[in-house]
Amino acid sequence: MKPLVKKYTAVARRVLSAGLLGLLMLGHQASIAADTVADDGQPLDGAIAGYSAGGMISVLGEGLTAMVRAEYPGSSLTYEPGNPAGGLVKMVAGKRPFSLQTPLELNMAMAGESPFRRAYSSDDFSAIGQVIDGMAVQIIMRAGYLREHGISGLQEVADQHLPLRVSANLRGNLLGQVLTERVLEYYGLDFEKVIAQGGEVVYLPTRASADMIRNRKLDMVVTAAFTPSSRLIEIATATDIELLRMPPALITELSDEFGFKVVTIPADTYDFLDADLPTLTAGFLLTAGAKTSLEDAYKMARSLHQQFDMLRGLHPAFADFQPQMLVETGAIPLHPAAAAYYREVGLLPQK
Repeated sequence: MKPLVKKYTAVARRVLSAGLLGLLMLGHQASIAADTVADDGQPLDGAIAGYSAGGMISVLGEGLTAMVRAEYPGSSLTYEPGNPAGGLVKMVAGKRPFSLQTPLELNMAMAGESPFRRAYSSDDFSAIGQVIDGMAVQIIMRAGYLREHGISGLQEVADQHLPLRVSANLRGNLLGQVLTERVLEYYGLDFEKVIAQGGEVVYLPTRASADMIRNRKLDMVVTAAFTPSSRLIEIATATDIELLRMPPALITELSDEFGFKVVTIPADTYDFLDADLPTLTAGFLLTAGAKTSLEDAYKMARSLHQQFDMLRGLHPAFADFQPQMLVETGAIPLHPAAAAYYREVGLLPQK
């Protein structure tokens, strides 16, 4: 097994230093915002730059706009499907007041990694709040593929140059694509090598990829989903699947690099899981650009908090969410106006 390449270490140090400086600056700005932001009760307009159309994230995006309309009647805030990198760039440019990303995209942006053309910082964007938490990273392998080749995992795929059919999710879905790339890279593989070994890389959304696994037309897909995932359970009724274990070194690397939390999926979560499975969880953050007004950021934070029961009702997996998660944004600092609101309602301590 090849050692994990620490190609982001230097960048991570710079990002951490910039982040600490940004936190100090934003802390000062937040104290100013707390004294100056006034809620005029007027409607909130504009758009949330979002992820691809369809699926749970679109439900979330539409739900967020409904929460704003409930808190500020007459608001015309809309959800705009797209891709996370493009949405962040639009937001930073002032073309959209808000956008949705996972910590992965935000940390990639701060490191200036492709597809971002420069390194971003807390001067460019900050968080209004975490709006989803607890999506577990799961590496699905078709058990028949492992049996056919007499192997137990990806190391043998690399060593024996075996053909592998893998989904990289939709182009532009950085969470699915980058996680898949990084898992493969740990074993000395990449998309080019997969193809060179007679395999295939397809760019399809999670639902279509799951259908291909079920129909034995795909061998591997990496997804982030709440557990137990009804989609995985459905696949398992049609074909045998396994969840591959991520080596501890890979878990640590991805957690440090992208701000993921480390968790364990209990063995009794799925019938096809025979032991507890350490993995990572991802969430979604609603972010605001530097050009987003203090007033709009404050109203959005207030809408998230005051209409939190609406968020819980958007999806069965959201039912146990607690308001405290709004302020749990990791290395991404809170927008000063959002922080000011959260202090008012006790989610953050008073300064």
